[in-house]
Amino acid sequence: LREEALSGEPVPAKVEDLEITDVIELTLKVGTGSITNMQTMKMGLYGNKCPGLVKEMTDLCGRTGMITSQNLLLGAPIKIGDSRGSMTYIRPGERLDFGVFSQKVAYAKSIRRAKAPDEFVPQPKPSGERLDLAKGEISSRVHDVAGLISVPKDGIGYGGGMLGTKDDEAYASAFQVTAASVPDMDKEGRKVIGQILDNKSMDLLAQLSGSPTRKMVPTQKGGTPLIKVSVEDCAIYSVVDLVSKSDSE
Repeated sequence: LREEALSGEPVPAKVEDLEITDVIELTLKVGTGSITNMQTMKMGLYGNKCPGLVKEMTDLCGRTGMITSQNLLLGAPIKIGDSRGSMTYIRPGERLDFGVFSQKVAYAKSIRRAKAPDEFVPQPKPSGERLDLAKGEISSRVHDVAGLISVPKDGIGYGGGMLGTKDDEAYASAFQVTAASVPDMDKEGRKVIGQILDNKSMDLLAQLSGSPTRKMVPTQKGGTPLIKVSVEDCAIYSVVDLVSKSDSE
């Protein structure tokens, strides 16, 4: 990250009929070894507008994780917390990708092994009713400002961009965060399900979107981050629960 603190864009303005129903706080570990710092990105989700997609997001960020098949001999839920997830891609000044780069690698790390057992089977992409529900929901708003949370048009698990993406890597781009207005994301059919909630998180977004990337070719517009950013923890709060707690104190 840059040494000087960058000021982010304003927090996305409230849009009529878009109510925040859930709050997710991502605790991010930026850097490796002795050169690290912890940062928090606070996001709000529009659960009344797109309940199915928000449920996928809260499952992914929750303690139990996202499960798409119960019939795996040896499998594990897809979780972005507990250092299993990370910032996987940056398109500088435009958007960030977060997800689980490899389910096998994440599982091996969780059991403190160099590699996953041969019998480990990654969770497949969502299918059936779950997929139909995700496809049927529309974007809550257009991708016209920085700080919007966006998922693939067919839901989490379908962000690979290639038909042949293997299940193990299907969740590498689980969701994106806009760092500017990105009309191309509307053309791709992506769906906005939430937004950044505070100025501190917007400042962090600006810093991350300006970090250096590893490009395969010089003309490539984006790449994987040169500075590792892992998701150390996720905390999820229901706004209803927060209001109830506040009223009782």
